[in-house]
Amino acid sequence: CDWYNPVKGHAQYSLRDPRRDRKAGRIWRIIPKKAKLDSAPKIAVASITELLDHLKSPHYRTRYWAKRELRRKPAEEVLTSLTAWTAKQRISLHLLESLWLHQAFDQPNVELLEKLIRSENHLVAASAFGPLRFWALKIPPAKSLSLLSYGISHPSQHVRREAVLCASYLVPSHSNRRSSLITPSSLINTLAPILEQESDTHLAYAISTSLNSSALKPHWQNSRHAPAITKALVDFKKSNKLKPNTKNANEAS
Repeated sequence: CDWYNPVKGHAQYSLRDPRRDRKAGRIWRIIPKKAKLDSAPKIAVASITELLDHLKSPHYRTRYWAKRELRRKPAEEVLTSLTAWTAKQRISLHLLESLWLHQAFDQPNVELLEKLIRSENHLVAASAFGPLRFWALKIPPAKSLSLLSYGISHPSQHVRREAVLCASYLVPSHSNRRSSLITPSSLINTLAPILEQESDTHLAYAISTSLNSSALKPHWQNSRHAPAITKALVDFKKSNKLKPNTKNANEAS
C-alpha cells in the first residue's frame, strides 16, 4: 500500500477507480541503522529436523511456514522427530510450539500439556488451554478437570480467561455434538470458584459468554450455583458495561 497515492489498496474504492496509480508505487522496508536483514529460510527443501528448528525462529512467518510444511509430511515421521526435538528444548515458547504441532496432528501429549499449563510464564499457560479444548475426549476426565481447576484459580486473569473459555468446549452443545466423559455437574463445580476472584472487562466478558453458552447454561440454571452465577452475570453487566449477547442461529430462527 502506498500512502502517497490518493487511492489505497482497500475495498473502499473500486478497482476501476481512475485515480488508481497502475504504474508506480513504493514498498517500504524499515530497519534499524546498521541492522542486518535475516535471509529467508529455504522451507520447501528443509528436512524435518531443520523445519523443527525453524519453530525456534523469532519470526512468526518462519514458524508459520515451517508448521505448514511439517503438516504435509507423514505424521509418524514428524512425531518421531518431534519427540526427540522436544526433549532437548528448555525454553517454554519452544515447548509451546511443540504442543501446537502435536495438536496439528491430533496427538495429545498430556505430559507436555500439563507442564505448559503449569508454566511460570502466564502467557504460555494461557496459550496451552487451546489444545485442551480439543483433546478433552482423549484425556481422562479427572486430568482435564484438574488442569481446568488450576487455570480457573490462577492468579493471572489471562489464564483464567482461557480456562473458562476452554470449559465451554468440554461438554456437548448444539454446535458440538461430540459425547464427553466429563459430567456437566463436575464441570460447573470446577468453574464456580472463578466468580470469587476479580474480573476485568475482558475476563468478565469471557465468563459471561462461556456460562451463557448452550453448552453450559442449561446445566448451571438448576444447580446449587445458580444464584451466585446469576448475580455475577448481572454484576458484570453493571460494572463492566457489557453489551447483551447477540442471538445465536437457533435463537434467531
